[in-house]
Amino acid sequence: MKKGFTLVELLAVITVLAIITVIAVPTVSRSIENSKQKSHDIQIKKMKEMFQSYLSQVDEEELKEIYVKYNGIDMYCTRSDGSMYEAGAKYLLFDPSFLVEKGYLENSKIIDPLTGEEFTGKFAVSRNCCPHKYIITYVDYCREIAD
Repeated sequence: MKKGFTLVELLAVITVLAIITVIAVPTVSRSIENSKQKSHDIQIKKMKEMFQSYLSQVDEEELKEIYVKYNGIDMYCTRSDGSMYEAGAKYLLFDPSFLVEKGYLENSKIIDPLTGEEFTGKFAVSRNCCPHKYIITYVDYCREIAD
């Protein structure tokens, strides 16, 4: 009696492994992308909360200085879905690095889980009806509009 596997048995095992790979790789890849997207969304939500916390604690004089410093710049901004978001006289645009400056984040570089690079988007902040209530929107791309 010979020990070992026949060619047919080896081909059957290889075929089964190939089928499992074809099924598993896209599923694992999709899972990784979904987790990156969720992590990205959670990071943006946390930064929005930090901006809200900062803006609720800042006094009115400092807020006026911020408005004067950033006011009057017309910006053309888009979200990741391609929709336009306009910012200008009634909006303030902040980099995530602003949170580092104000001590709300420790890391000087905030890495986007989707790209593995530093966040390039901005947070557009507009005043809501009530004092210390703001609408904060994350925008992916902004450029200054030339006159």
